[in-house]
Amino acid sequence: MRNIDKIIHWKIIEISIMIAIITISFPLWKRLELKEIMTTAALYDNAKYTYLKIDDHATGPMFPLSDKEALNLTPSKIELINETNTSENVTILMKISKSSSLDFNCLNIAIDSQKKQLKDLYVMDDSDYFYFNIKSDVTKAETKKYNFLLWMDASTGNEMMGKNLTYSFELQKGALI
Repeated sequence: MRNIDKIIHWKIIEISIMIAIITISFPLWKRLELKEIMTTAALYDNAKYTYLKIDDHATGPMFPLSDKEALNLTPSKIELINETNTSENVTILMKISKSSSLDFNCLNIAIDSQKKQLKDLYVMDDSDYFYFNIKSDVTKAETKKYNFLLWMDASTGNEMMGKNLTYSFELQKGALI
């Protein structure tokens, strides 16, 4: 019986020591965690990024135009800004919402006066968007500017008149899938 009492006594002491260590350690651990969070936040406050800046002048209804007429319009501006000192492969994606009623197959696009059919730039789609590879580039600590135009092909029929188009741009870093 005495051995069992000794074992119980030592187990109670072990458990008490563990509870004391945890009671002391937890506030210290939380304080270290807070310090780590503060340090990380301070790093991000001064962080540098690669991002897009869009100056979209495209307003009003979209209607069929010849390529010559479209290329005489005032283009929107897309700026690719890399504030970092690292070289990055980037892709500018155009996202067209699947809720748009205008068929993207009748659209033409020009980046810096290089005209293409939008459907030829198709990359993939998900449940909400169709994605198009507008421009792939490499950038390092610089700002690159592109002129952007989007218009309906002259051969588009009247069935597309009055349809809506919702689009936006996204920057993808690294190799495009």
